[in-house]
Amino acid sequence: MERSEPDLESVYRAIGSVPTYRWGYYKNPAYMRELRKGASTKFLSDYKAHPERYVAGELPRLSFADGEFDVTLVSYFLFAYQDRLDYEFHRESILEIMRVTRGEARVYPTVTFEAQPSEYIPMLQSDPALQAFEFTEIKTDFEFLVNSNFFLLVTRD
Repeated sequence: MERSEPDLESVYRAIGSVPTYRWGYYKNPAYMRELRKGASTKFLSDYKAHPERYVAGELPRLSFADGEFDVTLVSYFLFAYQDRLDYEFHRESILEIMRVTRGEARVYPTVTFEAQPSEYIPMLQSDPALQAFEFTEIKTDFEFLVNSNFFLLVTRD
């Protein structure tokens, strides 16, 4: 819990003044902090009780077997950090995610932290190295970051 408290406090202080967030679900920064603190507490408790459930990994190379998962979820990593992670990293990460996934992958959100559509999605869709996959943007009813009400569904073609 030592590490998560300063992280939560940092987010709490900064996020209320950012104009690219919608507060419908979280209501306000204080309520969001409360929810995140609860989630962090549950996670850390489970992690301490069952460390075998958690495996560290680092894209674009994962230590899992081919087709080990039915569904793979990616949240606030790809696309959101497109200013720090280049196109090649995104392409290699999608290839690796689909290597370890039998069924489908879902990548959320499809926008950057500046609430702009990722320029990498059309590039992924037309990349010959990814022609075995279909990319579909699916609308959701959750939108915290402005324009983040879509996820990218990746399936085998």
